[in-house]
Amino acid sequence: MPGSCAHGYSTIEGARNEPSVRSSADVTARLRPLRGSRFCRVSTLEPGDTRRDTTTRVAFDGDRLLVRAPATSDLAARVWRSTNVTIAPCTRRGRMLAAPVDAAARVVAAAEEPAAEAALATADRPLERLRLWLDRRRGLDLLYVEIVPAS
Repeated sequence: MPGSCAHGYSTIEGARNEPSVRSSADVTARLRPLRGSRFCRVSTLEPGDTRRDTTTRVAFDGDRLLVRAPATSDLAARVWRSTNVTIAPCTRRGRMLAAPVDAAARVVAAAEEPAAEAALATADRPLERLRLWLDRRRGLDLLYVEIVPAS
């Protein structure tokens, strides 16, 4: 059944944009190295089958890893093209702290955005909240990406 998210991207239920369901214990074990890190390196595929790394702020909502990104960003475009990503905890400057984990990413639907924003807001520090406020003030459209480890 076709639908769309708040950012104009089309979504198809059950298609490649939906990560498959996994057992909670498996997901928790695969996310354990990421739990202590505030930043994550998300590696996505570009059209030429080359990997592109993006360092971003992350938050957890249960067993979901959530990322906030501008709707017009390269990260958002690459996630829409291919949901296969690798994630690794890293420093603010992008130095990896552990081995990468294969994962599946999807752009969060409009109905799920308030929960994603709440999870990211509780993890944000004062300067990050200020940056978010400035981004919204200048009209930057944000979207949320959910990442779950691949089975």
